[in-house]
Amino acid sequence: MVEHSQTKVSPITPDDLAFINEVIKPKNKKGLLYFSLFFLVFSVSAPLIPGRNVHVTSFRSEDYLSGLIFYAAISVVIIAFLYYKSVYCLSRDLKDGNKLSLNLTVLRKAKNRYAQNELVLRRPKSPSFDKILIAKEYLGDWNEGDIVCVEVLVRSGTVLSYEKL
Repeated sequence: MVEHSQTKVSPITPDDLAFINEVIKPKNKKGLLYFSLFFLVFSVSAPLIPGRNVHVTSFRSEDYLSGLIFYAAISVVIIAFLYYKSVYCLSRDLKDGNKLSLNLTVLRKAKNRYAQNELVLRRPKSPSFDKILIAKEYLGDWNEGDIVCVEVLVRSGTVLSYEKL
């Protein structure tokens, strides 16, 4: 099999900016908000759940406070990482103003654990990017060995577009 892994740097176009502002940024903000709410509820309620072999007879505030601090610290680290990947890296990509165009080979079509169709590509280790999900009606258009041009932002790993060459 011939390896087609060419990388080209090009500027972000106005169409790319429109896509980022209308689709990517709202999706990232919504996901960050949902994860933040989940971890807030998790941090507050997790210390109240007893262990498997523990019989809780009464509520003790010092145990709750230490559990709350522990779960809150873990939640802050996770939310900080999500913020870094979804907001900070995306804004750095926009500030740099460049995107990568990669010509990659399709290894196979697959279904992920959510029953979504995706393309599995032979891709470089860097940059890592989001999976390419395709609609069921377009699944037949893709075959093993096809060459795909994928436009991706470097730091955030956001796929802007993809097309069959």
